[in-house]
Amino acid sequence: MSNFIDNLTDFLDRGEDYPREPVPQAARKPWQSIAMVWTGIYISMAAILDGLAIIGGLSFKNSLIALFTGFVIFIALTALQGSIGTETGLSTYIVAKQSFGLNGSHVVSIISFIVNFGWYAINVRALSESVVIILGKGNVNVISFILGVIMMITATVGYKGIEMLSTPTVIYTFLFMVVSTVRVFLHEHIVLSEVISRAPLGESMNLATGISILVGAMAAGAVNAPDVMRFSRKTSDNFKGLYLIGMPLAIIQPITAIFLGLFVGSSDFPTVMMSIGGFWGLLMIILGAWTSNDNALYSASLALSEIFPKVKRWKLAIGLGVGASGLASLINLGMYTNMMLLMGSFLVPILGITISDFFVLPKFNLERGLSLKHNEKANNAAIITWIVGGIFEAGLDFGYIQSPLGLPSVVATMILSLVLYLIIMKIKYRRQITAVQ
Repeated sequence: MSNFIDNLTDFLDRGEDYPREPVPQAARKPWQSIAMVWTGIYISMAAILDGLAIIGGLSFKNSLIALFTGFVIFIALTALQGSIGTETGLSTYIVAKQSFGLNGSHVVSIISFIVNFGWYAINVRALSESVVIILGKGNVNVISFILGVIMMITATVGYKGIEMLSTPTVIYTFLFMVVSTVRVFLHEHIVLSEVISRAPLGESMNLATGISILVGAMAAGAVNAPDVMRFSRKTSDNFKGLYLIGMPLAIIQPITAIFLGLFVGSSDFPTVMMSIGGFWGLLMIILGAWTSNDNALYSASLALSEIFPKVKRWKLAIGLGVGASGLASLINLGMYTNMMLLMGSFLVPILGITISDFFVLPKFNLERGLSLKHNEKANNAAIITWIVGGIFEAGLDFGYIQSPLGLPSVVATMILSLVLYLIIMKIKYRRQITAVQ
């Protein structure tokens, strides 16, 4: 028994994945691997919900425009943020030290941990409820705990485990959703033009709102992009993988969800899922949720690794996985969705701050990572920008503020945070700028 435990510990140690140090070139992955893992993050119940959300308020044509526009924006932000991880080889939370300071980076780790841990638990509960609806029987609490514990396995193993699950899941989901949609149309002898004319299925929204909903739903994935893309061999691989493989495969799921929603005449998730039904549909939902959740748990474990450097990442992943599964089995977490959305609002300005620090400051005669080079405990420029940006994003998300120029809320907040951080840093380090000039 002791030999088994020792062997298991050695195996998990090999999947520690460099949580606090740069990923060496020898451990980097080809661009196809990065693309499939990223696509696995997006392919989930959330992708189906994205498609149903926009067809609920937009015409068919505008739904497609919103999807393509949202994806282009999201992938550009993801590749840009992920490139920081590629160049440094570091996770989101270690990269944050360059902008937020030695201890200020804990802010990024804590908020990311809360968001990823919370959504892991919420998604496990939502998945379990969907399983019970499709099967017509089952105990949601028991299923929640079992599925939650199973899903933590690949996150505990690390990138290799996530990669191993993502590739077949992406291929299967792509084929299943396309075949399901085609089968529905052929079997029911549906006229395409008649189905398309059913949109929107609910209360109308404008195109800018639809784009904003999509980009906002994907924001956390962009912020955490370095967690995966630190394994890229070069920054161009991120753009190549996301646009050539990621976007074409990932966008199919919300598009087919749109067609299925129009066929059923509803944007209600359970109603649409019942129209797919069967074992293969259930398998698709479970695998899709798994590839999203294991990435969330992986990011949460990396976040805590930055705060607790003496604890193995895989041990944190196990503790978080069991804790989130237990929480999902005990509490109906749907009522906490708004709280999670509020917490997620404070992730968005991190995107603007890190991109500004890494790419923009050097254009204005300021070195990147100045806070870390000066051994600051906390960079007040980053903290102030983060608070202002988080409040601004929350105001946009909850309808208290109108987005300028009709920009998606995430884009507006990122621009605000990028510019505000630049201005404060220029004032703070104006002596360095004068010296350079």
